[in-house]
Amino acid sequence: MQRLMTKKLNQVLALVLTIAALMTGQVAMAANTWTVTNPTGSTFRITRPDSHVGTTETVKYRTVSLSAYAGQHYTAVSDEVTFDVNDTYKEVTVSETTPGTNAYKYQDGTKRKYRFDVTDQGGFHLAHCDREITTGTRFTNSYVNKSVHMVSVPKNMGYNTLW
Repeated sequence: MQRLMTKKLNQVLALVLTIAALMTGQVAMAANTWTVTNPTGSTFRITRPDSHVGTTETVKYRTVSLSAYAGQHYTAVSDEVTFDVNDTYKEVTVSETTPGTNAYKYQDGTKRKYRFDVTDQGGFHLAHCDREITTGTRFTNSYVNKSVHMVSVPKNMGYNTLW
């Protein structure tokens, strides 16, 4: 009886710990001091913690579409970068495309976002940074059609309608 009770208690404890881990997410499970910044343009700087300097380390990075679309607003990347013994940061540049002015006509200053995400070799999230791209042209009176024509159509033009 004692053995059965211990087994059930262990199962309940494992379930509670699993639920707690799922609710808090990966970031809360370990101390993390990696950072990703966007110092200029489409360049991202991956900075590792000072405690990691002195070792060789490889991390993975990728872009993630938010409201910007890979292939239309930027070129998707998914690769890895290796920090040598004395490296404190690495920089990666993402190619961004500039849609033609007609692509976003009438959308004055449309903002699109994508994410630069960094993980360890096992896929554990280390850091991310969002990049916002402004697209579109100004809406001016030259785009407005100032002439309006009204056309009347008979209710039944030989078709079976409900009018």
